Amino acid sequence: MLLRDDQTINTQKLISSLYSNILNSTLLMELSPLICKIVDSHYFALILFPGEYIPEPIYISNNPDDFNSIYQEIQDKDFMLHAMMENIQPVHFNHLVRKDIPYKREFLTDLNKARPVSDCCYIPIKLDGRLSGFIGIAREGLKNLHYNNNELEIIKYIGFFISEGVERSLILPELQENTAYLNKKGEVLKIGDRLKDIFIELFGIKWDQPLWSETEFSAQFTKSWSSFLSPIKSPGDGSLFIDTESKQYNLEYCYYTVPFLKNIINDEPYIKITLKKSNLVFTSRNPDYNFTPREEEIIDCIYRGLTNNEISQKLRISVATTKKHLWNVYNKVGVDSRTSLLFSLSH
Repeated sequence: MLLRDDQTINTQKLISSLYSNILNSTLLMELSPLICKIVDSHYFALILFPGEYIPEPIYISNNPDDFNSIYQEIQDKDFMLHAMMENIQPVHFNHLVRKDIPYKREFLTDLNKARPVSDCCYIPIKLDGRLSGFIGIAREGLKNLHYNNNELEIIKYIGFFISEGVERSLILPELQENTAYLNKKGEVLKIGDRLKDIFIELFGIKWDQPLWSETEFSAQFTKSWSSFLSPIKSPGDGSLFIDTESKQYNLEYCYYTVPFLKNIINDEPYIKITLKKSNLVFTSRNPDYNFTPREEEIIDCIYRGLTNNEISQKLRISVATTKKHLWNVYNKVGVDSRTSLLFSLSH
């Protein structure tokens, strides 16, 4: 692959922008003139198919709206797309145009009604190893030269970086064992092993059904979940404490922003649930300590692993009052730390 000086400079600018910014539709539209300039082209398009990470088809193009709408209507006749899907490799319009391919004539006729194209190249986009869309770069009119082999190599080169940027923006981050990603229906998309065991224990979850299966904790979760998703409430962090006979769980959930989709559709398809704390329940409290009701509440919060600030917010008392009650508990038990307190109350 050989690059002219101006192509080298513009390619470096493109790669720098892709790696230093969150990839979204606005950035792609801003970069489309630069992309076209590198290979002396006129049209740039990025098309993503609906699937696990994309709730609806996405069309981004520097072409007029009528081109996008026409392409959506004739996409099933796109002979280049069908050729690319056979082995998920880049395809070149001029190499295919001479071959006898189904729908080729109809597709070219319909496409030229919107924009006459002299040559075009498709670069596949893969998500989790599967074909999920493609990048199209084209020259307009019938008088322009076809892409030569060197230009095709350049298109593949810059297409690789664009495709990689899309994948970085769409794929969920590496899954932690105490984390899960759900959609708004409560269907689990991905879940860590530890949290999976807890979900089965609490909700009897089946992976092809929404989260709230019929268990004694389902209604508790459903109420909290519905409150979190309520359009009346501004999106923010939600949390849920669940007490079982042997353990207490603190689940926190928040919207997980998918940068690429944020500026394209009016929905955030992922919600992240994290197991923040999982504490044993200690029931062997000695009645001889004569804890007050408030001190019992303080101890419950300590079992949950809450900090002094979190305890004061939960009980709606000041941090100073929280510390005062905590020291009273320490004095009654004869300890000077939370660890010693939990050890004493559990033995």
